[in-house]
Amino acid sequence: MNFIRAGDSADLLTENIVEFIDVLRMAGIRVSISESMDAVQALNYVNALDRDQVKTSLAACLAKGEEERRIFSKSFDSFFVPPGERVEYVNQKLEEISRRKREISEEVSKLKFQEKEIRLSDEQKMVYASLTGEEKKSILDFLEKTSYGKNVRPEFRSLVEGLVHGKLNSMKQRLEGNWDPAEDIFGELPSEAGILAWNVNNEMRREKSLLYKNISGIGDADIPQVVRLIQLMVEKLKKKASRRYRRSSKKARLDIRKTIRSNLSTGAVQFRLEYKKRPKRKDKYLMLCDVSASMYRFSGFVLQFMMGMHSHAAADSYIFSEEVERLNLREFVNLPGFEQQIVNSSVWRKGTNINTAVSHILEEAHAKLNSSTIVLIVSDAKTLETDKTIEKIRVLASKVKKILWLNPVPEAEWSRIAGMEGFRRHCTMLDCSTLDRLARACEKMG
Repeated sequence: MNFIRAGDSADLLTENIVEFIDVLRMAGIRVSISESMDAVQALNYVNALDRDQVKTSLAACLAKGEEERRIFSKSFDSFFVPPGERVEYVNQKLEEISRRKREISEEVSKLKFQEKEIRLSDEQKMVYASLTGEEKKSILDFLEKTSYGKNVRPEFRSLVEGLVHGKLNSMKQRLEGNWDPAEDIFGELPSEAGILAWNVNNEMRREKSLLYKNISGIGDADIPQVVRLIQLMVEKLKKKASRRYRRSSKKARLDIRKTIRSNLSTGAVQFRLEYKKRPKRKDKYLMLCDVSASMYRFSGFVLQFMMGMHSHAAADSYIFSEEVERLNLREFVNLPGFEQQIVNSSVWRKGTNINTAVSHILEEAHAKLNSSTIVLIVSDAKTLETDKTIEKIRVLASKVKKILWLNPVPEAEWSRIAGMEGFRRHCTMLDCSTLDRLARACEKMG
C-alpha cells in the first residue's frame, strides 16, 4: 500500500488521497471537496500504518450507501497496492487495449463495398467486434453480394453503409451486459486512474450479470465470484432481518410479580402493567437436497445461503438422487468442499427419485416431523415415480408446518414438468432460477 509507509511526507499522503478520489469519481462515486478534505483530516486520527484503519476511516468519509461502499472497497484494494505491482497492472492493461484496438481495426477493415471500406463510428466498431462469428459472416456475405450485384453502382455506397449501420445499432441492444460502451479503446488511452476505475466497474457489472444469470448457465470459472456474491447477499439479508420490528397485537397474561416490582417507586400504584411473554417456538429446518448431475451445484448454492442465514435452525440435511444419504454439515466449509462430499457419496451420478427421499424421511426422521418443522426440498421436480411422489408429499405436508420447494427451473417452464400441479397442491414452489431469486426465497424463510 503505497502511502502507508514510515517517513512519508504529508504532501505525498495528500497526493495519494487525491489520486484515489479520482479513481472513485471515475468509478461512479460522487465526492465533494469538503468530503475530500474530511478524508485527509480523518487520517490524523488513525494509525496510517494499519491498512484496515485507513480503509475504514476513508470509507466513512467517502462512501454513502451499500453500493458505494462496495465500489469503494474494490477501488481501495486496486489502488493501494505496492507501486511496482500497480504500475505493472496498468501497463498490462494498456498493452491489452492497444492489442485489442489493432485486432478490431483489422476485423473492421474487411467490411468493404466495392473494395472501399465501410465507414463506422468507434462505437459501431466495438459492436461489430462483439458479434459472433456467424453474425459477422452474415454482414460480410451481404456486402459481397451487394458489391457485385447486377446494376449496383458506386453511388449506392451510402445506402449500403446505412443498412450496415442499422444492423449494428439493432444488435447493440442485444449485446447490453456483454459489451461496455464506456470502454472506448479508440479514444485517447486512459490514465492510471481511468484503468483502475474501469477494472472496478467491470467487476461490478460482472457481479450484476451473475446475479440475474440463469443458475444453469453458471460455470466453473464463475464459482469464486458467485461465492463472494452469496456472502454479500447473506450479510445484506441478515442486516435487513435485524432491523425488522414485529409487535404482536395479542396481549399476553398479566405478570403480577413483575408489575409490582416495576411500580415500587410509585408506592405500588400500578401505573405500568407487565405481561408474561410466551416463549417463541423456533422453527427447525429439514433439508432434502437433490444432487443428481443437473442439481448438485444448485444445492450447494442453497446450502451456502442456509448456513449463512439459518445455521442455528438446521435440524437435519439429506442429499439424494436414487438413494438417500445424510449430509454432515460440519464438514461443509465451502462450495468446493460440498461438491467433494457429493463426489465421494453413494448418490453421485445417479438419477432422481424424490419418492425414495421423502419415504426415507417419513420412516427414519418421523420423530422430528412436527408443527415447528419446515421441510426444504431442493430439486427441479423432475423425478421418477411421479404419482407416488405426489402422495408422499401430501403425507409429509400433513405432518409438518410447511414444505418449501426451491426450484432452479424458471416458473415459465414449470408447466412442462410432469406432476408439477400435484406437487404445488401440497407445498409452496419457489422460482429460484437466479441468485437474486434464490436470495429472495431464502429471505422468506426468515
